[in-house]
Amino acid sequence: MLHLILGAAGTGKTALLHGKIAECVRGGGKAILLVPEQYSFESEKALYRGLGAKDALAVEVLSFTRLCDRIFREYGGLAGVHLDETAKVLLMSVALGEIGGELRAYRKNVSGAAFAAAMCEAVGELKTAGADPGTLRAAAADASEELRDKLSDVALIFETYQALIERGYCDPDDSLRRACRKLEGRSFFADYSVFIDGFMAFMGAEWKLLGRILEGSPAVWAALPCDGLSCADETGAFAAAAQTANRLVRDAKAAGVPVAAPAVLREPRRFARPALAHIAEAFSDAAPEGCETHEGVKLAACEDLYDELEFVASHICALVREEGCRYRDIAVIGRDLDRYLVPLETVFTRYEIPFFADLRADIQVHPFASGLLAALDAARSGFDSEYLLALAKNCVTGIGPAEAGELENYCFVWGVSGAAWRTDFTNNPDGMAEGFTEEQAERLGRINETRRKLVGPLVTLRHELAGCDGRGFAAAAFGWLERVKAADRLQESAAGMEEGERKRFLEMSAQVWEALLGLLDVFGGALADVRLPLGRLIDLLRMGISAADIGRIPQTIDQVIVGAADRVRPDGPRAVFVIGFNEGIFPRWETPAGIFSAAERDLLKARGVDLLRTPGQTALFERYYVYFALTQASERLCVSWPLRDTAGAALAPSSALDRVRALTGCPVESSLAGPLGRVANGRTAFDELARGWRERTP
Repeated sequence: MLHLILGAAGTGKTALLHGKIAECVRGGGKAILLVPEQYSFESEKALYRGLGAKDALAVEVLSFTRLCDRIFREYGGLAGVHLDETAKVLLMSVALGEIGGELRAYRKNVSGAAFAAAMCEAVGELKTAGADPGTLRAAAADASEELRDKLSDVALIFETYQALIERGYCDPDDSLRRACRKLEGRSFFADYSVFIDGFMAFMGAEWKLLGRILEGSPAVWAALPCDGLSCADETGAFAAAAQTANRLVRDAKAAGVPVAAPAVLREPRRFARPALAHIAEAFSDAAPEGCETHEGVKLAACEDLYDELEFVASHICALVREEGCRYRDIAVIGRDLDRYLVPLETVFTRYEIPFFADLRADIQVHPFASGLLAALDAARSGFDSEYLLALAKNCVTGIGPAEAGELENYCFVWGVSGAAWRTDFTNNPDGMAEGFTEEQAERLGRINETRRKLVGPLVTLRHELAGCDGRGFAAAAFGWLERVKAADRLQESAAGMEEGERKRFLEMSAQVWEALLGLLDVFGGALADVRLPLGRLIDLLRMGISAADIGRIPQTIDQVIVGAADRVRPDGPRAVFVIGFNEGIFPRWETPAGIFSAAERDLLKARGVDLLRTPGQTALFERYYVYFALTQASERLCVSWPLRDTAGAALAPSSALDRVRALTGCPVESSLAGPLGRVANGRTAFDELARGWRERTP
């Protein structure tokens, strides 16, 4: 039987669901709790607190990925080489090389590494939508000529790429489809009650697995963030979840599964402030009434990103210092956090705020990655000075700043490039002059010693790269890292750092080293005996490095959580700071559409290819993300936005701000406080002193 638990934010859906799990487990049953990947740890903690250690062990907390893995462990399917994103791009490059001459719409694009990555993204999206090459060909039958050629090419690329995968590889994007096949004729879910929480919508392949769950499980409970099956506003914050609830009901009835009357929760339970409860209740109302008080809500217009984060940081310090909050009771939620990466690190470090941010580190600028790429570019280009001088300044070569400076000055004076790097320099370091002084001769000797140290390993690298296949490319790249003793040189350069900074840098370096070796292993495996132009191999490695996912390790339990609204799942925060509340950013206006345009996505949906990122669905999701961010706090909500970007261009506040003001009556205040408003420690006090040194202040 299907049971739905529906309600707005903070009405106790998860608490009721966990109560049903407790009833199931204490009655001798077994349970599966299906949640989003990023919500699994918090769900496990909540179950442990609510059920106790013994009963919590009877509940399997799984994401769709872990559920597939659980099915494969039961019925087989774990064999094969696991493909990461880089391996997919490499296999796609091989597939494009095999069929490039047969393509129509994309014939001119097959040689680019960027096109291989774009096709990997497209095929992955098609797989998660439950589509296959046959589905695309059927959709192309009555399409326009341009779209027909495009879909036919994508179908052929999809088919060829999948054939390569099935030679012994395992693509995570295929997991849902393969899991559904493994469940055919089997009763995996017969002994489990399945509970679903934390979702707003599902993708095509997930719907197919949910169909198996509905057919096989004796009881399915699903909690969804909407206030009923009928949604008055079809474009509001609850619309996407209401559509999901209705489809669950339709699919259950189609499978012959009885459907219980939904439990619709109306009473807010999370919120300690009336204004916060009113936002959760009335946000989607067509003509909402205002709340009598705006206590607990703050709206702030800030000068720029740094001013905004200083405003947030000073208020976090005040909450911890004056109101007894722990750092873990506070969350910072945004939509486009990439632009906040550097300011966040800078400002929160000044205010001594421990935080964990769900932000991906860019490892292309790390000495291991940038050094290897510069060496490969130098070898490929025949010793172009631009790449050699960039490499000389990289710490992995063991060349000091003074030595690198002397070498660069000599190259600037004499215009060194190409073959001139392979022999000792003989000219005067100071330019056109008669003879050498003793100091000039000594300096030329040091410059030549630096040149030999830099060029020697590159000559060997260039020789090993000549005519190599993927495995030879990987071996040559790793050989260069070994010859220059990159790991040892990096540790030597880190010796001069402060202890905390050195520890973080070396921890990150260990992750980057492992990621690089993993990438080279992929080249050696996926492209063994495959010969591609050297420039393309380097481009593929650069793309793999840029896509590498290096996570930050949490340094403490008590820390502020910073995350994007579509990914973060805070654990009952008392205070939430919503940042970057600007028009076009939160909610986001544009979402990358991949190789299919918005109009093509709508056409494909009409033909049965249900891609999730259609314009209408994206708009619904964005409205929900705004609602989600505004309804997570139980005691204090602060919404802020910068008035200018880092380039000085003007930014407008989000259109959703008008709704928040109408609901709460809260005025917009300036981020600028008194002279002591942003003083939280000695460092910030000194900053304020320096800022106001020439001003006449009390």
